[in-house]
Amino acid sequence: MLVRVVRRQIQKIVGENIYERYKRFRFQLEIDLDPNRTYCPELGCETICHVCHTGGDPTKAKPVHCPSCGLTFCCICKSRWHANISCTENLENLAQQQGASAHLLDVLSVRYDGDDDAKIKRCPMCHIPIERDAGCAQMMCKRCKHVFCWYCLANLDDDFLLRHYDKGPCKNKLGHSRASVIWHRTQ
Repeated sequence: MLVRVVRRQIQKIVGENIYERYKRFRFQLEIDLDPNRTYCPELGCETICHVCHTGGDPTKAKPVHCPSCGLTFCCICKSRWHANISCTENLENLAQQQGASAHLLDVLSVRYDGDDDAKIKRCPMCHIPIERDAGCAQMMCKRCKHVFCWYCLANLDDDFLLRHYDKGPCKNKLGHSRASVIWHRTQ
């Protein structure tokens, strides 16, 4: 039985301090899940900025201007705006300038392009970073429960039999037997 708890009831149960934390975390989640809003990445600036996805492709990098501090940053990787290079190239350049190793770059950054070897990519639905260190190419985002292919980020929500891995660029890249993946998916 699903019981819907309203905010007034939560406030009565937990008290004012915990309720204020609850409201703050709920608001934070709302901003994190909204592809049209993001926090300014400038240290000390907590302004919520509007992200304009005019081209219909929310994964395409666009500049975002913070009205409070004036910083112009990338809507995807949140670093200073880099007009003519990809997010991955920008992060690699920053790592080289700061003397970071390639391994450290993989750990700290998120690969945004179609790099098959990337250990970290973003969920194509809610855009949170997801790490894959081994195993199956079928991924499920823990936040939004979106099921997708690790290699091409294609939607697999409606592909229960995983036909995606039968043809095309991801053919035979599933990583496990189809039966074991389907069994795991039903659990």
